[in-house]
Amino acid sequence: QAAALARGVSRPPRPGWAEQQLQAHVERVKERRTQRLYEASRRREEELRECSFTPRLHPRGAAQHGLAKLRRALPALVARQRDCLQRLEGARVQELAATGAISGGTGDEGSPPHIQVA
Repeated sequence: QAAALARGVSRPPRPGWAEQQLQAHVERVKERRTQRLYEASRRREEELRECSFTPRLHPRGAAQHGLAKLRRALPALVARQRDCLQRLEGARVQELAATGAISGGTGDEGSPPHIQVA
């Protein structure tokens, strides 16, 4: 046997070793399952003790963050759009005045439709 050990060959495990290993594993699995059930029960009891009206912080997803950001930016974008439309209308009036389309006549001949600013 000493020669077998010197060559790196281990001797076979004692009889019943595999069964003992299996039983130990089964016991550890049972203990972990029991611990998980205990923790879940403890959490449920703690939740019941808490007031149901207590505000809770729920994390928002990336999509909700993006929507909130857009909602905050929307009023500024509306204001910018109105400003651009007013400048465009001013430029249109200047162009019509420069071409003489505004002077004389009813003002509707050959002029583009009026841009309405909300």
